[in-house]
Amino acid sequence: MITELEKLQKDPMWTKVEPKYGPLVDELHTLLSGCYVVAQNEMVKFEEIGEKRQIKMTELERLDPDPIAQHEKFLANSSGRLDQLKALSSHGSEKIHPPVWEYINFMIESSQNSKLDIRTLVAGMWVLEKVYKEAMFYIASERKKNINSPKAVPETIEGVGIDSMISWWAKPDFEQFVEKLGVLANKFDKVQFDGESTEHYEEVRKQTKAFAEQLLEMEKKFWPVLE
Repeated sequence: MITELEKLQKDPMWTKVEPKYGPLVDELHTLLSGCYVVAQNEMVKFEEIGEKRQIKMTELERLDPDPIAQHEKFLANSSGRLDQLKALSSHGSEKIHPPVWEYINFMIESSQNSKLDIRTLVAGMWVLEKVYKEAMFYIASERKKNINSPKAVPETIEGVGIDSMISWWAKPDFEQFVEKLGVLANKFDKVQFDGESTEHYEEVRKQTKAFAEQLLEMEKKFWPVLE
């Protein structure tokens, strides 16, 4: 998405309407570029979690420091990515809950879908981050409230310590990121590019709504896996 935003920054279809909407694209690019740095650090955290589950995360390709270069690498090596992930699972792919693989496959396919508008992708990212934030903060809250209760959130899920997950994701800076992304995504959803017909603009908004609903369905299937 950073790649698409970088291209859009120089595209006349945006630059001609930028005075009307303000520096939205620049703000999104800055926010998501910072997010990419966090993602690199997050991969280190995943490696730590992976070791506890005997998953050799180091066999996966590291994120390139340059998000543009990483995007090109992903497109070049996307075929077979899902099979590679399955092969790295210490549990065996047949023992991983189907909704997990379904979700991963959906995300890979979405990243390659050239028909998805950039406004749809930004909104979709906000949906993902919002759900994840809500889940992590809910788990953190329940863990504190019911730590000695029979209904307490377990100390581990699939062998991963809950407290280590909470300490990484249920924190104010992540919450602030999600809130800021939500504000920008909402404004960006209302952008009508230069030369864009009202009909196409409305079609994009319908696409965004449908994509968000698909993501929420995937999330609904995914989270019960952890129960």
